[in-house]
Amino acid sequence: MKRVVICGLSHRAFNMFIKPLTEDFNEHYRITGLLDIDHQRYTLCQERFPSPRGVSFFMKMHLIRWSRKKKPDIVIVAGRDDTHVTYIMQALDHDLDVITEKPMVTTAKNAKKVVEKKRGGK
Repeated sequence: MKRVVICGLSHRAFNMFIKPLTEDFNEHYRITGLLDIDHQRYTLCQERFPSPRGVSFFMKMHLIRWSRKKKPDIVIVAGRDDTHVTYIMQALDHDLDVITEKPMVTTAKNAKKVVEKKRGGK
């Protein structure tokens, strides 16, 4: 079973990632943590999806402490576009697989950073 953390509880996160992971692919994936800067998004997620109830919720963008605690295999990035690069870089720092919604990042400079980091990692 692959452990997944979701960074950003956007509409896309709900429909493209959380719903399929909890309904269609729950035999293979388990959401072990949720992260968003808005606690109301977490509350909405808990109301909509029974499966991730009780998983850890974090409001900070620091995957470092989170990854030590939850030991995810996969980080899914689906929050505000300007937060993507931070989540992606932190996940790659911990040699985790990353799935991100589009846009991956918002600038060419950040795209270059991600590509260079990925070349050195998994």
